[in-house]
Amino acid sequence: MKQLLCLVACFFLVSCSTTQQNNYVRVTGEGKTQEQAKENAFREAIQIRVGTVILSERESTLKSLQENINVYSAGYVDDYKIVSVIKAFNKVIVTVDVLVADSKLVNHRLNTGKTTNQIQGSRANTNYISFIDQKKNADKLVNTLLKTYPETAFILQQKPYTVGVDSYRNILLQVPYKLTWNYNFIVSLNETLDLIQDNNYGFLQQAPSNVITMAKNPKNLVLGERNHYKFNDIPLLHNMAQKMDKQSLRLLMQLYDDSNNIVYQGCWSTYSTFYSTGVPGTITVFGNTQEEGVLQLKITSEYNRVLQQSTNIKVSVVSKNKC
Repeated sequence: MKQLLCLVACFFLVSCSTTQQNNYVRVTGEGKTQEQAKENAFREAIQIRVGTVILSERESTLKSLQENINVYSAGYVDDYKIVSVIKAFNKVIVTVDVLVADSKLVNHRLNTGKTTNQIQGSRANTNYISFIDQKKNADKLVNTLLKTYPETAFILQQKPYTVGVDSYRNILLQVPYKLTWNYNFIVSLNETLDLIQDNNYGFLQQAPSNVITMAKNPKNLVLGERNHYKFNDIPLLHNMAQKMDKQSLRLLMQLYDDSNNIVYQGCWSTYSTFYSTGVPGTITVFGNTQEEGVLQLKITSEYNRVLQQSTNIKVSVVSKNKC
């Protein structure tokens, strides 16, 4: 039996002995080529200057403990100066002075020319590559969170079943349930989005991509919170929406015999709106939505053995691709 997925976001600044002059950080990178060594040095500089966020996903089961760790640093390379290049055996060691800029930008202005007719192509390309690398790390954070959606995002309360007969003399197996958002999942979602959002948008200013969460802590009597996260990055929102739609919520009913073999399973759709992508450029999570219903299974006379063999009923939350 799976326990609740725990997503823990923790901050820690990387301590180092590198010198920092005029906001440049001196770092060393290794790689098979000079370009690869430079990229590794750039990543180290970003982590040193901005800090590293580690999102650790722990899924505990009776048999195993799985853990995925993703690193996200909110910065990109603005400028650099190569100090030395050493080629040794099958690797290249590059020492670089790196200037790291904040990546939480309202626009995509990565580089500004120093004269009207010259372009620093190498520097601009480095800006772009490190910026995209940082955005891909943001995608990884979101993908980690949504990896087990909707299973860990909802809490399902299965209530006592009843067995009846319909007007055509078919057996009716009815299982009432109550479905709510898992507030801990909403908290993890808020923490993740807060880390990667673009902070330079005003309170009333709409961004190209927006995620709104509305939820109330079930332990508190006060009103819930509304959080609005704004992004200049459209692919991130598309990725999030596609994953949530592809992994849409379904309710799976399974009947087991006394040997724990499945004798029947079927899926039901929910009727409530738990999130919406209806507004262009916006995902809205309705964290306070609750659904109470009854899963009703009709068993015709020729399949009476299904009920006869059943000793256990389990209703669970799954994605539609598992039905």
